[in-house]
Amino acid sequence: MMTIETENGRQLDALLAELHEMLPDSSTQDVAAFADAHPGYRRQILAFAAAWLVMPSGVEGEGVSDEQPSSGVVAALDRFWAKGATPVSDPFAALDYAALERIAAECRIDASILRKLERRLIDAMTIPGKLLAWLAHSLGSDIASLFGFLCGAPVSSGADYYAPSGPKATGKINFADAVRSSTLTGEQKDFWLREAGS
Repeated sequence: MMTIETENGRQLDALLAELHEMLPDSSTQDVAAFADAHPGYRRQILAFAAAWLVMPSGVEGEGVSDEQPSSGVVAALDRFWAKGATPVSDPFAALDYAALERIAAECRIDASILRKLERRLIDAMTIPGKLLAWLAHSLGSDIASLFGFLCGAPVSSGADYYAPSGPKATGKINFADAVRSSTLTGEQKDFWLREAGS
């Protein structure tokens, strides 16, 4: 007799397999829509997508067998199945300007990129895994929670609320475009553009 837990595990396995197939060509909105379509597995779906983004680029191509998975695959699978105890919350909420400046420096980005990340103006699927990992560490967050936050709807600036036309729905931009328009040095821009695959 199949238990509910076994059936739920099989359903989650099928969903994650489907998600794995769609991730290379997906945007943040695609991942968020997929997670929203399966609310009972939203946390696991976002954790899987976040772990997929930070997985070393060579892991999938290692010819991994069931008998001896690589340490990279084992670590990634551990992250996929880790259960988060807290819902997605704003990891930037309690930070002052000095803390934001420190985090930007630790993550090798400028304040304008960090502000865009804080306001969820950058498509999370275009953010390099290295930056996600560094940012999560600097914020004292886990990658899945940070990724879940970054997948949320963009936040209008305070000035938009007082504009005669009211707040506008802002679209998300590509991480590479945020880097190109930043005040980073040419060397720093080259580093992040390489990481972003641009």
